[in-house]
Amino acid sequence: MAGSLWRPEINAKFSAFMDAFIYCYNSAFPIKIVHMRNTIKYNWITQGIKISSKRMRLLDKQRKTITIEKDMEYIDQYKKIYKRVIQEAKKWENDN
Repeated sequence: MAGSLWRPEINAKFSAFMDAFIYCYNSAFPIKIVHMRNTIKYNWITQGIKISSKRMRLLDKQRKTITIEKDMEYIDQYKKIYKRVIQEAKKWENDN
């Protein structure tokens, strides 16, 4: 008979402990709503375009200090080719 009285007391204590634990857990780690962005993959950006982009940025920075006309022409020509390559890569990707 003593065993039957003892069990409900243990269950009540465990229930009180779990209520306190869950309250503390939910306070420490609240549920947050996270919105995931749909990442857009640009398959048209190739390794060569990435390298050309870095080179174009470098040339654009140097453009401010260059005084030689031949170098300016080179930069302008490189820029035209770079733009054309990007346009063709985008067209190729859209066709696929």
